[in-house]
Amino acid sequence: MKSLLVVSIVFVLIIIQGTTIGGTRFPTSDENSNEEYTYVEYEEEESSEESTLPPIPTTTSRVILSTELETEGPTIANEFECPTNCKCNKKITLVDCSHQNLMQIPKNLPQSTVYLNLSHNSLKTLNVNDLINCGELRQLYLNNNEIGKIVNTEDFAKLPNLHHIDLSTNAFKPLQGKEFSKARGLLTLILTDNKDIVTSNVPIIQTEKLKTLYLANCSINQLPENIFQNLSSLVALNLDNNPLNLTQGVSAFKPLTELRRLFIPTVPRHIALNLCKNLQVIDIINLSLENHDISCFLLFNNATYEESTIRTDLFKTPTDPPSNSSIVVSTTAPTLSTHIQKGTEVLKQYANAAANQAKTTYEKMSMMYMILSGLVVVLLVAILSVFCIIGSRQLGREISYRKQNYRKYSAGNVTVENPNYERYLIECEKRQFTNE
Repeated sequence: MKSLLVVSIVFVLIIIQGTTIGGTRFPTSDENSNEEYTYVEYEEEESSEESTLPPIPTTTSRVILSTELETEGPTIANEFECPTNCKCNKKITLVDCSHQNLMQIPKNLPQSTVYLNLSHNSLKTLNVNDLINCGELRQLYLNNNEIGKIVNTEDFAKLPNLHHIDLSTNAFKPLQGKEFSKARGLLTLILTDNKDIVTSNVPIIQTEKLKTLYLANCSINQLPENIFQNLSSLVALNLDNNPLNLTQGVSAFKPLTELRRLFIPTVPRHIALNLCKNLQVIDIINLSLENHDISCFLLFNNATYEESTIRTDLFKTPTDPPSNSSIVVSTTAPTLSTHIQKGTEVLKQYANAAANQAKTTYEKMSMMYMILSGLVVVLLVAILSVFCIIGSRQLGREISYRKQNYRKYSAGNVTVENPNYERYLIECEKRQFTNE
């Protein structure tokens, strides 16, 4: 019955993981960025330390309108004005200024702005000071501009609700790590399609609560050892479409103690196990250029590389486009039933090891109990012996005293006179006379 329950649990976990692999992807630069925009409504989970994995978009749509935009140009709604050449919803919480060829961020943005879309413009600098009027801002979309630097970064502290920033497809120079240090509520940062954004010996980001980081298609070929040292809370990382050489860069993942989802192009077989050792809580590593992923759980349990692979094409629907990967992958990758069987064997080994350990522990405890019981018995016997010796000596003294000081004493069945009785009386009289 227990084996059947274990098999069922493993089967459900693999199906769920497979569904995620087959149906959820990070956005990449290969997809068309001219799609209609839709806003993703994020739950307010900044204060939750045990929040679930952050939502991951299924397409490259950057912005999603939760309500239809009905106002355009100078319009007064709820005592706030929609900026010129922008579109806003009725409550002026959603401001869409995209595709306007803007050279700078509009001045006096509405204080009620929650979602701000400035994508597909000609912005060259992000001046955070232009946004401080938007105290309720949660999501900021600046993708597809020409932004090369960020100034007045200390003003991020005046945007405590900002938890999502999209800066993909811009012209950033190597980041110095301090640009987002004051954005203490930031949870998701998208830096996809920014060439040469990583520099050696400098952490890419310094922020405490960041959960999701997109670095796809950023021409990253080496990972400096300290690139992720300030991202211990990161749970999802996308490094797709980068010419990564992981031979010398595996140790860079060690600070990511909470990482659960990793997307990379491929992993050489000889460093797969070492990569898993540096990722403490991750199980599945998603490989975008392969038709399989890697299970660190199986690698840790002495499985070979082939046995630890999970075929991702098993979960593709008939409408999925064929893979254009140029990498040849062995067709002997294990099937789903093979993984179930392998997982069941591993769990049985764990169960047997636990049972043997429990049996050994029980035997050791039984032996210790017997030894302690014997010591207690010996101690009790020793204590009783001491009391008996002391009692017998005291009894002997009492008998001797009575023989000397009493007039008569019994010797067996015969009562005799005590010859020392008269001497005893004389001694008592002498003591009494002396005391007087």
